[in-house]
Amino acid sequence: MAEDFRRDATEHMYLEDIKARDIDNLKLVHQKLKEKWFDHEKDAMFFMGTLTNACLSKLGIDQLSMMKKYPNRRQKAFLEKLIDKEMKKADVKVERRRYPGENFWKSGIYFYHHNEIAYWISEPLRIKGGKKKASGLIIPTNIQYLVRYNYQ
Repeated sequence: MAEDFRRDATEHMYLEDIKARDIDNLKLVHQKLKEKWFDHEKDAMFFMGTLTNACLSKLGIDQLSMMKKYPNRRQKAFLEKLIDKEMKKADVKVERRRYPGENFWKSGIYFYHHNEIAYWISEPLRIKGGKKKASGLIIPTNIQYLVRYNYQ
C-alpha cells in the first residue's frame, strides 16, 4: 500500500509543483556527489555509458544481458520495446537533459524511480585546469573533463 502511495505522489500535482519538487530533489542529490576526472571527453562519455548501465541494473533493468540476448541490429526495435516494458514495470524513467548557460550544472542523465530522482550523472564539464591526481593542485594549462554522479 505504501508503495502505491509513493508511485502516485505526483499524480495530482501541478507542473510547477512537480518542477519545484524536482529542483529540491536535485539539490539533495548534489549534496552527496562523487567526482571523476578524465583527460579526454570520449573517456568521460564512456564512463557515463558504463554508469548508466550500472544505475539501470541497480534499479532492476539489466539492459546489458538483454542486449547480449538480442545482438542483431534488426532486433533493435524489439529490444528497445523490451527495455521500455521492463522500465515501465519497474516504474523507472530515464531522461537526458541539457540546460544552457548558468543552469548547465543541472545538465545530465536523470534516473527516476517512483517519480523520485534515484540517480543523476552530469554531462562532462570541460574544465581548463583539471585536478592533478597526486597533489590535488589545479594546473591552468590542462583541459580535463569532470563527471559528477551519485551512484553508490
